[in-house]
Amino acid sequence: MFRRLSSIAKITLLEFVRNKTSYVFLFFAIIFIFVSYGMGMLSMGEYIRVAQNTGLFFISLLSMLFVIFGIQNITIRDFYRKSIYTILSKLNNRYEYVLGRFLGLTLSVIILISVMSALFLPAITLFNFMMFAKSDIHYGVLVFALFMTMLEMIMLISLAMLFSNLLSSVLASIITFFIFIIGNSSGVLKIMSGKTPLVLKYLLLFFYYVLPNFENFNFRNMAIYGIMPSIVHIIDVVIYFMLYTGIILYLTSIVFEKKDM
Repeated sequence: MFRRLSSIAKITLLEFVRNKTSYVFLFFAIIFIFVSYGMGMLSMGEYIRVAQNTGLFFISLLSMLFVIFGIQNITIRDFYRKSIYTILSKLNNRYEYVLGRFLGLTLSVIILISVMSALFLPAITLFNFMMFAKSDIHYGVLVFALFMTMLEMIMLISLAMLFSNLLSSVLASIITFFIFIIGNSSGVLKIMSGKTPLVLKYLLLFFYYVLPNFENFNFRNMAIYGIMPSIVHIIDVVIYFMLYTGIILYLTSIVFEKKDM
């Protein structure tokens, strides 16, 4: 089983490397690093912090767009080229395809974020030097924030895969995008639930508890001020990530097993 999973993951990773879209995302990453520099220049005395926050935001944004478009790309390619039938014929169970693709996409996202981070961190250091700024750059917390962005994107991969098996490509992309936006504003849902009529209150609370809470993975503000979260908080976030991602992958496998192809 491991050999079959690794084969599918390897195919997915090779598609990522060969896909010109991946290099487009890296090109935009370079552009946004200069944008971060420009945003820092426009700020009043908070050069490095603004540049760091802007850079972390753009890495998250580009990674999210890559996940959404990357998965839909693979789904469309597999079905229109009929390659999915060849792959499935070599597997014992359909869930192996889901897990293999998930592993391949996870590796692709890790590589993408690692490359963007490798561009971002030296750029921030150079920016700090050029501005003769005295701001401390907390590299350890920045790397931690980037790692949490990786976990956030991996969880988003599982959701995007689920929707791509339930809905059309366009609709799946739109819903995944809006869930990402809502998931990064989960706190707002809870606050609103306390100020609305009873029926709407329970509806908002339902969305709050069922939809992914991507706010758990947002450590940008803590990173720029050099604040490291407690071990207990980190463990809570990792457990949440593992449970939620595992459940979504299980549901995706069930949907894919029953899919008529």
